[in-house]
Amino acid sequence: MKKRLLIISITALMVISSKAYDFMEGGLCYNINNDGLSVTLTYETNGFISYRSLEGDLVIPEEVINNGITYSVTSIGDSAFMNCMNLTSVTIPNSVTLIGNSSFRECWKMVSLSIGNSVTLIGNYAFFDCSSLTSVTIPNSVTSIGDYAFNICEGLVNVSIGNSVTSIGVSAFSSCKKLSSITLPNSVTLLDDNVFRGCNGLKSITIPNTVTFIGKNAFHGCTSLKSIALPNSITNISDGLFFGCTSLTSINIPNSVISIGNYAFNKCTSLNSVTFPDSLTTINFLAFSFCSSLANFTLPNSVTNIDRYAFQCCTGLTSMTLPNSITNISEGLFNGCAGLTSITIPNTITNISDEAFCGCAGLTSMTLPNSITNISEGLFNGCAGLTSITIPNSVTSIGNKAFFI
Repeated sequence: MKKRLLIISITALMVISSKAYDFMEGGLCYNINNDGLSVTLTYETNGFISYRSLEGDLVIPEEVINNGITYSVTSIGDSAFMNCMNLTSVTIPNSVTLIGNSSFRECWKMVSLSIGNSVTLIGNYAFFDCSSLTSVTIPNSVTSIGDYAFNICEGLVNVSIGNSVTSIGVSAFSSCKKLSSITLPNSVTLLDDNVFRGCNGLKSITIPNTVTFIGKNAFHGCTSLKSIALPNSITNISDGLFFGCTSLTSINIPNSVISIGNYAFNKCTSLNSVTFPDSLTTINFLAFSFCSSLANFTLPNSVTNIDRYAFQCCTGLTSMTLPNSITNISEGLFNGCAGLTSITIPNTITNISDEAFCGCAGLTSMTLPNSITNISEGLFNGCAGLTSITIPNSVTSIGNKAFFI
């Protein structure tokens, strides 16, 4: 048994120690590409930290010679310089077209970066957690920025994005806490999920009309963002898009939008003005919940569905007129709207769900439409100011704690 274990251990050591490259030149390792004319920079050892001796400034050459043959350096391989914690600057030459996945991941001391003007793709996690990086210029040659490419680059202050970038991946700039402003070029069509999530220093961003999709939680937790102009090209405001943007004061929802997603403006506590377009049909779950500064607004007749708790704890809301296009008042829709003093409910409403007005302490009177047959559970629970209510002849049942105070 001991002999067998010894053989296995030696075999494993041989695998770990085997070369991951075709040749080394100038202290860097290269693999020859299939064309036989170019090479990819790769890691020295297939371990947690490669190139342990690298420190200071790294200047990647455009060409490298081996055995009398000159090769063009065209790509930086996956994980090539990952965890090179003593690198302070990196210069990528014009010969390079691809920066691979995790290629400079967790190079914590990297302060400056120069990307050559032939790079077309920045891979996933390429500069993930390069926390000392302060400025990045992405050249016009780049068409795609990968998922998590600059995620947790907490020192990043300035980003310039070239005018060929069409897509910016999931969480590409998430948690870049010092990033204060950014202008997206007209080439961009897609901003993926969480792209600027947690950028709590972001005060302004320019989004061109070429953008047709903005993913979930794209600006979640951008607590310094005060205003933003959404492009007319988007049709949906995604889930959690502005969740926790506590400095956002106003929003003009463009005429192209038909749906506002779950949690889209949840906890936007400074939001006091919203313009809803005539194109809008759906406001989803908790969409404006805890928007405590939101006062009066007008919902267009195009709105046919408002989901549960959409305006929960909008304590600044004083009056509300629901459009004739709505047939159902969802569960907890105005739950905790303590400042609400009046609401107009059209006769198109056939159902008012549980706790729809629970905690609306400012309501003093209520006229229910003749179209409802049931007063739901907890409907006016905690409505301490309610002094009169007219229950229509159509009502056949009153739910538990419907008027409990």
